[in-house]
Amino acid sequence: MEGVEITLAPWAAHRLLGASMAELTDTVVEASSVLGRRVEHLTDELSQKPAASARFRALDRTLLQWMAAAPASCKADVGVLRAWQLLHRSSGTITIRQLAEQVQYSTRHLEGLFRRQIGVSPKRLARVIRLNRAIHRLSRGNSLVDTALSCGYYDQPHLANEFKTMTGTTPGRFLGDAADGPSRLSAPSGPASGLNASRLGRFERYIIPHPDFH
Repeated sequence: MEGVEITLAPWAAHRLLGASMAELTDTVVEASSVLGRRVEHLTDELSQKPAASARFRALDRTLLQWMAAAPASCKADVGVLRAWQLLHRSSGTITIRQLAEQVQYSTRHLEGLFRRQIGVSPKRLARVIRLNRAIHRLSRGNSLVDTALSCGYYDQPHLANEFKTMTGTTPGRFLGDAADGPSRLSAPSGPASGLNASRLGRFERYIIPHPDFH
């Protein structure tokens, strides 16, 4: 397998792809189906550059051009960005009502924007953030009881039930599988966008460094 993986923040993917992120959440699609033939031209250009630094410069130039050409309607909403920050700063414990009040939106308006620009509702994102924090604490040896209380769950059964709902397994089995094989210490985080290009010699990961993409 040869290629390049590009990791974008959800709202950057929304702007670049020009599509509702809710339509792409929990799916895998061909890059050309959302970016068109231009992705083939980019693939060809990257395949002709032997050095990673040259490929990354080409990606910067091309993606910034595509971003500049995106419709204004796809630009990230400032309230969504603020809500994203608040969710992460609170480790997913802020209520959606408090979140809406902080960004001065109605809960319905905020949820609609989140589904379009992030791909999931604020509530689902909060659950993912909170569970990821719990996974991190459990992987460091904290008990289920201590982890549940420190991460905002009512009690240990509440954490266990949420864990099973979101990962399909129990905390013990999840951590055991991670210890026996490749690292899995992360809950599903919602939408992601990748662009695969063949003939690049190896599979590389590219994190967009430009502020418009974060």
